[in-house]
Amino acid sequence: MRSNITNRPTDRYALNETSFCHSPRHSSATMEPTTAKCCGRRRRTALLLLILLLSMTATAAQHVVVAYVTSWSSGLPDPTRMTHINYAFGGVNSARTGVSISNASRLQQIVALKRRNPELKVLLSIGGWGAGGFTPMTSDATKRMAFARDCLRVCQQYGLDGIDLDWEFPGNNSSGESSPAGEKQNYSLLCRDLRQVLGDDYLLTMASNYTPGNYDFRGCIQYLDFVNVMCYNMASPPNHHAALYKGGGPVNNGYYSCQMAMNDHINAGIPRQKLVMGMPLYGHESGRGEQSYQRARDLLATGNYVEDWDDRGKVPWIKKKSDGSFYMDFENQRSIEYKCRYILGQKFLGGMYWDYHSDDNQGTLRNTIYKLLLLGETDDPVVRLDGEQMLPDGFRRYSWDGSLTQGQTLRIELEQSDITLQPDEDFFATETDGSLRFLPIDGRYRIRADLDLRFLSVEALDADGQPATLQTDGSGAIWLIGSQGVGKPTFETAGRAWDAEEGPLCLAQPRAGTHQITLRVGRELSPSDVNFKFFLQRGWGSEFTSAGSHRIYLSSTLFALGTGSNGHDDGNIYLRSGQTLHEGDAYRFTISCIAGIGRVILRAEDVTTSVLLPQPEAHPLLHPWYTLDGIPVSAPVRPGIYIKDGRKVARRQKP
Repeated sequence: MRSNITNRPTDRYALNETSFCHSPRHSSATMEPTTAKCCGRRRRTALLLLILLLSMTATAAQHVVVAYVTSWSSGLPDPTRMTHINYAFGGVNSARTGVSISNASRLQQIVALKRRNPELKVLLSIGGWGAGGFTPMTSDATKRMAFARDCLRVCQQYGLDGIDLDWEFPGNNSSGESSPAGEKQNYSLLCRDLRQVLGDDYLLTMASNYTPGNYDFRGCIQYLDFVNVMCYNMASPPNHHAALYKGGGPVNNGYYSCQMAMNDHINAGIPRQKLVMGMPLYGHESGRGEQSYQRARDLLATGNYVEDWDDRGKVPWIKKKSDGSFYMDFENQRSIEYKCRYILGQKFLGGMYWDYHSDDNQGTLRNTIYKLLLLGETDDPVVRLDGEQMLPDGFRRYSWDGSLTQGQTLRIELEQSDITLQPDEDFFATETDGSLRFLPIDGRYRIRADLDLRFLSVEALDADGQPATLQTDGSGAIWLIGSQGVGKPTFETAGRAWDAEEGPLCLAQPRAGTHQITLRVGRELSPSDVNFKFFLQRGWGSEFTSAGSHRIYLSSTLFALGTGSNGHDDGNIYLRSGQTLHEGDAYRFTISCIAGIGRVILRAEDVTTSVLLPQPEAHPLLHPWYTLDGIPVSAPVRPGIYIKDGRKVARRQKP
């Protein structure tokens, strides 16, 4: 039978008048069938149990852990540590009409593990790098259907729970076969034919390249239960091949990242609940190719190598002790935990890894995946916002999405922990009783509690729960991205040099059309590295520049605006020549959109002694006169149309 963990609405919870099945987390309880002969008491009991089980199902987190087990490895996996095993590999037979299986006796041993874990699902993974036969098989409708029927035969003969397609990759020619035009469509047709033959009794999954361009996911995702994204081998040494985030770390961090791969698959049309993020348990050793985690540990134990950590990519690497040069990329418990927490925070279906026997002898990495994704075990305290538990949102990071009103008080609690979270002063004021008063205007927001950084940050959201963008009326959000010298809570730990994925900082909106961010020198702003700009969305795209469709005007004796011709990129904020910043001083950058978002005014105020938002009546300069071009003036000096307090005012004579 099919897994209870699936995304096809017709069978997520199969209920009828004679039976029902429930899967809290990853175990199931099967109830005895009821019949028309049951007495009323027995029916009431069954109904109560049904309600209870459905309630538990609705609230329990369901995740899959897919382990690839190879035909050429030895030893049997622990079947309690995963939900699915993909046996690698089967292939397309020489006639291109059926399935071949490598080491069929080992496959039978793997299937027999279901006796120890009846909930385990075992699939035959067909393909692998360089495997041939897919192109001629999928190009012929008759062969394609014959292949699908043979997949059903194999499932029935070996007691499998489904088929995993691992064609690497349509249009890639790794097998040496010439790919015809329309191979993406042929892949979708194969998925369609397999689903038609396998029906709803068997799983149909696939392994996807880290870039989704080899497939027409909008054409085939309807036939698939889920997609395993191979977020590894994305770069070659000395770059990290499976960095969680992209950046410019000590070995350049690779040209692609897990985050980019998963985002690209979402944009390709795959729902999050059908995405499974792949993780490698192996690394690449210089001159030796792919090597296990045990090999990495053995190298470090010799004393001739040193482990280092790339905090941008969230991955370790090994360098030679003699000269510090790169020697091996690999994964360790910390990097795997980052990836698992990312999976939880992004609300993906689960995680996959290649392969079971690439771990160390103790199973450190696969057990970490098991504990985090299936058991939900962490050493973190429970984080609550007004009594509501916040959800995982990355490594030691939790978030809450919802509507907030200006002046609303909130209370953040960490159970059995002495961690104190510093709130972002642009969004919160701390009251005498320890509660937090929310400062920006009413709206939808995401509050993040970062236990590592010990910081409470906020981002504005739109009506769909996505990061807000600046609207033509000045509502929404403005974002800051800059050099390594700017970041919250500190530029040393949070500053991510021009990183559009993790670096954007959301400005608070204390009142309609006004956005602000406060940066303290020596903590959030480096005295020697002032270089940032403002964007209309969270990430690259529309930005404020000195010219163009979204102009920004800055009047300051301390800070200046780059024009692209004065030695600074257009729109970048920098420190004027000859000026210095003093540690401990604080500057609040305020952007006013009262003249429209085509021409905004940026002000930089010294607020060294302030920790709260300024009140409008205490800062009249926040409401000066403006020309129609958005230029601030202390008062009109000649007749004309001006903007005052967001309204057009005609001045016929000097006031």
